[in-house]
Amino acid sequence: MSRPTYKIDGPKFSLEVPTGWHVIFASISRKEYNQVIKVYNTITREDDYIASEHGQILETMKDLVTGEDSLAIGAKPKPMRLDFEWFYSTTNLSGHERASITTTGTKSEVIQVRSVSKPPQTPASIPDFITYMIFAEDILVGTGDHGIYDDSVATIHCVKKTDNAQDDDDNDDD
Repeated sequence: MSRPTYKIDGPKFSLEVPTGWHVIFASISRKEYNQVIKVYNTITREDDYIASEHGQILETMKDLVTGEDSLAIGAKPKPMRLDFEWFYSTTNLSGHERASITTTGTKSEVIQVRSVSKPPQTPASIPDFITYMIFAEDILVGTGDHGIYDDSVATIHCVKKTDNAQDDDDNDDD
C-alpha cells in the first residue's frame, strides 16, 4: 500500500500524496510579525496562502482567500504533490497583501519534521493515517529569548479514504 512521503529543502516541505489520500493542513504562528506559508498543488497548479496577522501570537494562521483556519484537500484519482514554503516579514501587512511576503519577504531558515502513523493495534475501522508536525525557524539565533524550531508550528494530517468515500475530482475547489 502506498503512503504519503516527503522531502525537505531548507524551508520547503514537499509532500507526495498517493491516489486516495485526504490532506488537512493547519498552522499556528508564535511570533508577532507576519508569517506566510505558500501551498502549491500540482493538480490545480494554484497557490494557497496561509498567513498570520501582524501582532498576534499563538493564533491559528488563516487562509487568505477563505479565512478558514485549515486547508482541506480531498482525495484525488491520481497522485499529487503539495509544496509548502515558509516565509516571514517584520513589515506590518494585512489582508491579501500578506501574500506578497512570498516574493518580498524572507524565506524561513529551516524546518524540522516529526511524524506519527496509525499504530498496528488500531482497529481496522479506523482508516490509515499519518500526521506530520512541522516546526519552522525564521532566524537561526541562539539567544536566550529565541527558541529553535518554534516560530511557527504546522500539522499535515493525511488520511486514507475508505471504500465508501468518493474521490474529490473537482479540481476547481482545491
